[in-house]
Amino acid sequence: MFKQHLFNKTKRFQQISLVLVVLIVGGAGTYLLMSSNATTPYVSITAASGSLGSGASLQTDSTASNGASVRFGSASSGSGGGGSNMVVGLNESGWPNGPTDMAGAVKYDRLDQDLNEPATDFANAGVKVDVLFTGPYNSGGVSSINATSWANNALSWYQSHGCTPAECPMMEVLNEPEGSWFWGSNASDQTNATAYANLVKTAYTTFHTAYGANAPLVLAAYDSSTWGQEWWSSSLNSYVDGVIVHPYGGTGSPSQSKLGNRQLVTEAHSYTGKPVYVTEVGWPTAVGQPATGDSLQWPQSNTGAGTGDQCNNIYNLLSWARGTGYVNAVYIFGYRDYGTNDFYGVETSGGTKKPGWDALKAAANNQANPCPNPLTY
Repeated sequence: MFKQHLFNKTKRFQQISLVLVVLIVGGAGTYLLMSSNATTPYVSITAASGSLGSGASLQTDSTASNGASVRFGSASSGSGGGGSNMVVGLNESGWPNGPTDMAGAVKYDRLDQDLNEPATDFANAGVKVDVLFTGPYNSGGVSSINATSWANNALSWYQSHGCTPAECPMMEVLNEPEGSWFWGSNASDQTNATAYANLVKTAYTTFHTAYGANAPLVLAAYDSSTWGQEWWSSSLNSYVDGVIVHPYGGTGSPSQSKLGNRQLVTEAHSYTGKPVYVTEVGWPTAVGQPATGDSLQWPQSNTGAGTGDQCNNIYNLLSWARGTGYVNAVYIFGYRDYGTNDFYGVETSGGTKKPGWDALKAAANNQANPCPNPLTY
């Protein structure tokens, strides 16, 4: 009995002591809170009205209470990402059974607006779409385009051709707008560069007004290191999700041509700080024919010379791009051969698959180089 009574007394003493400690600590905390002039222990804020940290940007959002929202990183509907998440795709469709055929190798297609093919063709095959809004091309340059009309027409095309942000998670604002071959002799001057910056901003605002934070990624053409720097400025940072380059290897030395212009990719990222989207790059296989404007001609695969070929060129460029961590997508040009010497396709004009098809498929799935006599460069 004595032991039990002593235990109960001790226990009651401990309970009383605990209550006293709680009261003392609570009282001290209340005094400190009141003396610090804090009127309430909570505050109601709107995220868009605060200071934005690194990686966040303010965007127009018709679904938000105050018409704006904070964006962290890429749009939620967007695709791609560096490293193992890099998109590997084909450029472009328009051939018989194209979507279902390419689904055997890749899950993304760069769809030219001019082809007028509905995105539902790709959705049915499980292939997502990067929509290239080409223009229309004109010799007057970008400055001759009415930005508001262009952006509204792009949105109308997007919606009328079966695109949704989930099915068409990327869109490109013009194709090679600095190029005289599409946009006239003055295409690369400052007037057109400034007009392009305004067009990108208008397109971004138009699509984000329609879709809010779920809008497709808006990609802008950097493509020439000189011209890209003429239109780019830090004020555009929140209106651009990624920059586009077409790093063809050129017609100089074979050692450069087989690599592609990797320096341009690096420069675009270094200058803008944005993810890079390689929406065109390729190597034609019309050996014996003249070089194209972008590349020398290459064998389909390594027959023993070991100097480079389409199959290894494709695989090695994709492997290098994935290793950078900042290249979010690479689209190989192209799907099928055409013209006299434009044999860029990973299929012949008749639909026969080249070894480059296997290289594309393996790279898309993070598999080993399948090319005959694999090369690393």
